[in-house]
Amino acid sequence: MTIPSKLNELLVGRNIDQEFYQLLEIQHDYITEKGSESACPVTPGSITNNPGDPRIHVTPSDKIIMARTLATIIYHGKSPRVFVVYRDTIDAMYMESQDLIKFPKWLMNDPRKQQERSIRINEMLRPPKDQYDRDWLGGELNDKEYDTLAYFLYMQRYK
Repeated sequence: MTIPSKLNELLVGRNIDQEFYQLLEIQHDYITEKGSESACPVTPGSITNNPGDPRIHVTPSDKIIMARTLATIIYHGKSPRVFVVYRDTIDAMYMESQDLIKFPKWLMNDPRKQQERSIRINEMLRPPKDQYDRDWLGGELNDKEYDTLAYFLYMQRYK
């Protein structure tokens, strides 16, 4: 298997934990299962009220989805762990870019701008209670864990 050269550039200076890597398994790859990112499940805790942003296509009283779960990864070590990979929606990007003059709708809808949406990886502390539960995911991972998980996901796409 040849690793794409962009990955080699991405990994320069990164520290991949090979022992951790060997014990990872994809539980769900929702993009493959569902066919598109927009069909992926809503990440629990990522639903909020629309503040009235005219770029968002819902009424101000409607709820908006801030993130969708792309994948879940299981670590099969001495203490099993579950990691959730999720990506901010375009509506989340609108919410972060409140200045309508600096960030007009035409700019925000540009495909290059949409590629700036964050992909996040957090450890699941416990199953979510409901769609509004924000405390089920842990904080930021250390760099080595994050880089290893990102590398693992990338390699799964290019098997």
